[in-house]
Amino acid sequence: APRLEGYPKYMCVVGSDARTGKDAGIVAMHQFKPGDNGFTANLNIYFDKNYPIALAQGHTKHLAIEFSNWIKAAFQSL
Repeated sequence: APRLEGYPKYMCVVGSDARTGKDAGIVAMHQFKPGDNGFTANLNIYFDKNYPIALAQGHTKHLAIEFSNWIKAAFQSL
């Protein structure tokens, strides 16, 4: 994913197989910018064309839940 102008914080993670250390066919690129009432996030995940569709769907749901929980926890701590 290209870096977005105005998003000063970002993280990019290339997934690897924990057992073999080989490329797992998944890349996450997340970008964040502060706002007056919080922040804006641009969340992206890319799967290799040969990545199993069931794993991609499950991982996408997992990330949505994970980010939702992090955001809720952050605002509850304010």
